[in-house]
Amino acid sequence: MKVGELMTPDVEIVAPDDTLHTAARMMADLDTGALPVGESDRLVGMITDRDITIRAVAEGRDPNMTKVREAMSEHIHFCFEDEDTREVKVIGPERSVREAARLMDDLNVGSLPVCDGQRLVGMITDRDITVRATAVGEDPDRTQVKKIMTEDVRCCFEDDDVSEVVRTMGDVQIRRLPVVDREKRVVGIVALGDLATDRAEGTEEALRNISEPSEPDRSDKAHKPRVGQAGQQNRG
Repeated sequence: MKVGELMTPDVEIVAPDDTLHTAARMMADLDTGALPVGESDRLVGMITDRDITIRAVAEGRDPNMTKVREAMSEHIHFCFEDEDTREVKVIGPERSVREAARLMDDLNVGSLPVCDGQRLVGMITDRDITVRATAVGEDPDRTQVKKIMTEDVRCCFEDDDVSEVVRTMGDVQIRRLPVVDREKRVVGIVALGDLATDRAEGTEEALRNISEPSEPDRSDKAHKPRVGQAGQQNRG
């Protein structure tokens, strides 16, 4: 499979002197987690949900006053986690969006399971923060995680077949799944990149599906959580 088979050909860009609020609104409107930053027909960087979360929300910067050039990534690197990462940090639904952003920054991750006690109740991602907080002007210090988290969570059990997990990721266009035990307690995270590294069956098809644009979730909150096997229809 070649890059041309996966890439999106028509791409919107943002200028380095645009504000982060402008970039966040564009991401929300286009339903994308990243925008190229262009200056005089030259690509100078990328601005992503993660950049906004770590370099603005976590640091307490005003997105209306902070320019894209101050937060964008000029050098892009990719890395994979170990399959089924066991040491999983979680956050409570009553914590602030700012605290979630700082924890993501500290852990170098783009998503966190949200747990009430030990029970999984949702996920908060840098995308949730960008679209449901930064883009609409929510105060990250006053806004609680439960207001912007994704409640309708897809997850898998430790003994689920890997091919089913990969198929689930492709069907609902996600790259990570929480791993839970039979008591619905989070015990790990499995990432598509890890499965691709191990050449798990179906990863190429899943990556192709994930790369296709999806309809944006404009709701303030997703549906009730339905935590269960990867093959069940409970979107996250």
